[in-house]
Amino acid sequence: MPSPDLPPPAQVEIAPARPAPDPRALAATVGLDASALAAPAADPAPVAIALQDLRELPALQRQARRFALSLARDYCPLDEIVAEVARDPVLTVNVLRLANTVEVSSRERIGDLPTALQMLGVVRVRVLAQLLAALHDARGVAPGFDWSHLWLHSAATASLATRLDAWAGEHSGPELHLAALLHDIGKIALSAVAPDAYRAVLLRAWSRWQALPPLEHAALGLDHRDAGRLFGESAQLPPIILSAITHHDAPELAPTEHQAIVAVVAVANRIAKSNGLGFSGDGDLAFNALGDDPAWKTWENAVGHRLDSAALSALLDDTWLEEVRGELRSLQRALT
Repeated sequence: MPSPDLPPPAQVEIAPARPAPDPRALAATVGLDASALAAPAADPAPVAIALQDLRELPALQRQARRFALSLARDYCPLDEIVAEVARDPVLTVNVLRLANTVEVSSRERIGDLPTALQMLGVVRVRVLAQLLAALHDARGVAPGFDWSHLWLHSAATASLATRLDAWAGEHSGPELHLAALLHDIGKIALSAVAPDAYRAVLLRAWSRWQALPPLEHAALGLDHRDAGRLFGESAQLPPIILSAITHHDAPELAPTEHQAIVAVVAVANRIAKSNGLGFSGDGDLAFNALGDDPAWKTWENAVGHRLDSAALSALLDDTWLEEVRGELRSLQRALT
């Protein structure tokens, strides 16, 4: 994955340069050899997608519902959760690693599961378990696609969103984490119902540095945000999650009561994409300076006070980005 360094703090208000595309991530996702990506992408033919198709994706339905159940079940005896986690060595390592981030514990190292679970909370650990399951299932949801890099992007977005929320003095709870994890699920849905057309869309987006939504509309009649909303409604996802899926590129359009969480997801998504954290599929990686981003303005309006974008950029540079990259490396190791 591309992992360019941020500019020094004095330059943070300059829009960051686009990271170089990682052909391995793109090739793995669309099921092609990396050498094939040098060829220009053919224009995809228009594809009519019946809305019913988005409701008949059993593997993706199972993933979405597992995530939603992780959010809904807010109580379980600690010893039961400890026993459940301890049966999975990969999950145990990731729980302990997450509990020892600066965000959670800045005093002393946590080396036991009960303490780690108390620090993180049961819901967050369950969501992490479902994320690991989704990473392992990433090759089986859409034929010919491996979406593990997209799930890594979603994990980075969720990790950043949680940090951003706390930094702004908010306490949005597990809904924020889940909204960030599922914000791009419409891309997986589209690749499952129209794999050939969507593969061509991804190739064109990255070969021509173009944004996905216009290409998706041209080829499929709707974009991943529309598809994600339709799929999420059929999977009975909570309204706040549907808002994040639908409006993560334009949080000002979300219902007023959801704008704070959707704006945090939007800002986290922008930071993850601009720093090459995972693979979002979008070829348009040119961004406004952080404080000038429309999502930032919506976030400020929603929380009711000004936010210091220069201070945040310095914090990203000093600690957050490297911490999130460490989390992604740990998740990648879980795939091997």
